[in-house]
Amino acid sequence: MYRKGFTLVELLVVIAIIGILVGLLLPAVQAARESARQTQCRNHLKQLGLGVLLHHSAHRRFPTGGWVCRTVGDPDAGYGVEQPGGWYYNILDYIEKGAIRSQGAGEAPNRKRFTWTRAVERPIEIAFCPSRRPPAAYPHAPYYVGVRWDNIGATRALARNDYAINAGDTLVRHGYGDYSDFTGIAFHKSLIKIKDVTDGTTKTYLAGEKYINPDSYDAGTSWGDDCCVYSGADWDIQRWTHIRYRPLHDRPGFAAPERFGSAHPGGLNFVLCDGSVRTVNYEIDPITHRLLGNRNDGMTFGEDF
Repeated sequence: MYRKGFTLVELLVVIAIIGILVGLLLPAVQAARESARQTQCRNHLKQLGLGVLLHHSAHRRFPTGGWVCRTVGDPDAGYGVEQPGGWYYNILDYIEKGAIRSQGAGEAPNRKRFTWTRAVERPIEIAFCPSRRPPAAYPHAPYYVGVRWDNIGATRALARNDYAINAGDTLVRHGYGDYSDFTGIAFHKSLIKIKDVTDGTTKTYLAGEKYINPDSYDAGTSWGDDCCVYSGADWDIQRWTHIRYRPLHDRPGFAAPERFGSAHPGGLNFVLCDGSVRTVNYEIDPITHRLLGNRNDGMTFGEDF
């Protein structure tokens, strides 16, 4: 009996057509997924911004920037300049993470040190951009294993973050000293209030995505991503907008720990001091970017930035 069937050529043609259709569809699927991730990223910044503004409502000022990177937050040190933890630590009560902030409260120093040596591995989910990496504790670089922290013991992994607060438009400085010339929202021992944002809350960055070398996403080898989300003032949790520090799309092999930046291809997200979230193009005018990082420069510009 004669039976109809497909020839090998016909089968190969069908496979080729399917391959072409998949090839055409894949970029659209990837674009849709990235759009969803960027929306989630914007939502994370929105929640962080709300946490900062709730902190301001409760304490009449923005969260202090804390001390230095090797000192994490202390639940018994309050919310002022005696608090070694940075802005993330100080808004934990206002982003439904108060149980983390209160760990070790009232304990003897040695016991508290032990408690927080473990607590620094607990990630804050909304501190991570889904286009970059999942919430987790990431390892120290080899040269940081066994480092002497001020108020915790040596640890091999730390919870990190993908968003940084605006420290202003000056050049980067670290360590102890006078930071009264910093023009941002939070920095070393800062006590900034909304009334200090004289340029307007809609014209001033509150926080944004931070630049990280993609080679260091999981390794902890970037200078701007080697400490902890619960640490004090450092370029791990704060960034600047000096004219030299134009925002960047994450770039393999390039270190820029003082800058804002992102893994998103089209631009990076910022939350402004009024709580609104904006996507900013990497090609933003450097002067405009600098002005957006200064809370009181007296300069004005349009809404299109």
